[in-house]
Amino acid sequence: DRGGYGHNWMGFSFANHMMFSGGFEDLGDWIFRKDSSYPAIQNATISGPNVPGDTGTDFYNLKIDWSVPWNNFGTAITDTTNAWSITMRSRDGVQTGDITPRNLQQFRVTPGNTVNWTNTNVSTGLAIQSGTATAGADGLVTIPGVQILTGSGNRLALTIDRQVTKFGEAGIVTNVSNVWTKVTLTNSFTNPVIIASGPSYKGGDPGVIRIRRVQANSFEIQFQEWDYLDGNHTNETVSWVVFEAGTHVLDDGTKIVVGTANVNHLIRRVNATLPANAAVLTTVQTTNGGAAIVPRIRNVSTTGFEAAVSEQEAADQFHYTETLGWVAVQPGNTTAGDISLHAGRTPDMVGDANFLYAFGQIGAATSPVVLASVMTFDGADPVTVRQRWVSATRIQLFLQEEQSKDAEVSHTWEQLGILALEPGTLTKPAVAAGGAPSSGAAFAVPRIPTAGASLFQAATDLLFGLDDRDELSLW
Repeated sequence: DRGGYGHNWMGFSFANHMMFSGGFEDLGDWIFRKDSSYPAIQNATISGPNVPGDTGTDFYNLKIDWSVPWNNFGTAITDTTNAWSITMRSRDGVQTGDITPRNLQQFRVTPGNTVNWTNTNVSTGLAIQSGTATAGADGLVTIPGVQILTGSGNRLALTIDRQVTKFGEAGIVTNVSNVWTKVTLTNSFTNPVIIASGPSYKGGDPGVIRIRRVQANSFEIQFQEWDYLDGNHTNETVSWVVFEAGTHVLDDGTKIVVGTANVNHLIRRVNATLPANAAVLTTVQTTNGGAAIVPRIRNVSTTGFEAAVSEQEAADQFHYTETLGWVAVQPGNTTAGDISLHAGRTPDMVGDANFLYAFGQIGAATSPVVLASVMTFDGADPVTVRQRWVSATRIQLFLQEEQSKDAEVSHTWEQLGILALEPGTLTKPAVAAGGAPSSGAAFAVPRIPTAGASLFQAATDLLFGLDDRDELSLW
């Protein structure tokens, strides 16, 4: 019995009415909005004991406000990708409390990352506290001992440095010959996919780029002449990019989709969700069969493409299964962290004659990484892309056939996928703990407390320990 009220379990008759009624003036409408973050408060110094037992009266975070539309006394909550701030006040003397931002809409912290925080006196504009805190395994950050002022209150602000994930690395190797060359990466990758195509034209004999021994931080590369030739080849310059397999979304929303497929001499379908009008580039990752091969693809769409490998024209056209690496890049100009890049398609007009493609200035690069790969199967003869020259803004290239069966080297027009970028490490925004912001109804009923828990503790867990995207409605 409390205050003459019978059976008043969890009645909260002395609660902070304006803070939790949502402005509806009825404590039966205690609600947390689903589309707004809030502070979970612990160890407030003007509170009573945290857990008084299953019966009795206590006061917990009774006189702490924060500014919301229905209790608007200061600057609204800021909840962005890299910053979160809130205006708070105490209505019963200065106190301190441990503050954990909850139900976050955009502010996400990767577990283990550091958060910078500052607590400012709203009246004076002066910082009264500052420091750093580390996100736990669940991505939650708790700021201990935050001073909660009276009057205009205080503004608690959390910021994080831009969090990124490395998903690629680009470079140029200048000594690719018939001798295998090891390329050591700056970064390590879990499921690396190597794209290397469109070599220079320092040696006139036709051939293909082969990749083998793909490791977390290295791979080997070779220029393999077609089998009817003597196999010796001078050094060529080859651009390469290593991508982590998967779908990568850049800051501006540009998608880069990377994968592998098992292919042989028979055309097979590779199913994948690709960006519309994507530039698709391919490179064989293995050397299961010793014969020189070139990957060919066709019928590229948003649901995938068809792929096979071709040996020289005079061969038996049977080839062991190889691993084909592929990348599909949404067309246009964008940045992957500090790396500028361009992706596009040529018209279906590239043949054995020289073709000029202008990709424009790529960041500050004077020698950009430029790759080109055939995306169509208009001509059946085996063919590869060769670079005549490349500048800071353009590339001249052509299609080169081999002559194992006949002397003619003319080739019908094909469409190419082009990727031009600065050398270096590609990054994207990190996906922190908590996933995407919540959506749907603005209010909802919480989950039932765990059986056997203290009734008071269960209630305060609901009030101040909600999981992200959970809401409260007590009655």
